[in-house]
Amino acid sequence: MGKTTKRAEQARATRRRIIGCARQLFLGQGYAATTLDQVAAAAGVAVQTVYFHFGNKRTVLKEVMDVAAVGDDEPVPLLDRPFVQAVADEPDPRRAVGIWLETSRAIFGRVAPLLSVVRDAAGADPEMAEQWRVNEGQRYIAHRSLAELLAAKGDALRPGLTVDEAADVIFTLLSPEVYLLLTAVRGWPPARWQDWAADTIARAILRLPMMVACTRPVGACGTLPGNCVTCGRERSWAVSKARGGVGSPVPLFTLNATNPLSRTLRPAWR
Repeated sequence: MGKTTKRAEQARATRRRIIGCARQLFLGQGYAATTLDQVAAAAGVAVQTVYFHFGNKRTVLKEVMDVAAVGDDEPVPLLDRPFVQAVADEPDPRRAVGIWLETSRAIFGRVAPLLSVVRDAAGADPEMAEQWRVNEGQRYIAHRSLAELLAAKGDALRPGLTVDEAADVIFTLLSPEVYLLLTAVRGWPPARWQDWAADTIARAILRLPMMVACTRPVGACGTLPGNCVTCGRERSWAVSKARGGVGSPVPLFTLNATNPLSRTLRPAWR
């Protein structure tokens, strides 16, 4: 048993080394220019070893992407990772979205450099193009699971919004194309993308909270910036069923003086 375990650990270490070297070669010279002979040489193994573990170059790239997505080579699917349970356990829908986005940012940080490699490979190789379509389907399944987790929290979704529609919105906003446009093209730091994506998703699919006038001493309520319009004190978000009834507009406006992009009066409604 001990020898078997040691051989399995050695095989896993070899596989991990091949994946790491392949990643560097794919990033450095692209998919088409990288050969399995080069991968084997970089990893210090015979090319037959690469074929034994992966079979072909397409599988090597797929494994490189899979490891980048989850951050390790543990045989645990993404949706079985602890962050998904954390999203399910979080009662506040906005905080649940924030947990998901924190993980999404980490994933994109690892896979973003490889996306152009995969795109180029898909354009040149029909089987890689099919793999890209499979990956997109898997990405949709993952994001639909977020929509389902949010819907399971009761009335978290906007009235009339279906889980399918919420999943489509999440799938689109959390696409690698949008991430690359904002970070690589427009120069946003990943943290800014994370904040924007969390806020945009919440506004697009979640039931909006109501604004309640602050009646506490200065600084005693909430953590969100801004002042109560009626008393000038720090204000906080809350869902109020006492003012105007559920679903009715609340005749309060807010001025966020700490954010230059939000220096307009905005109504708050459910």
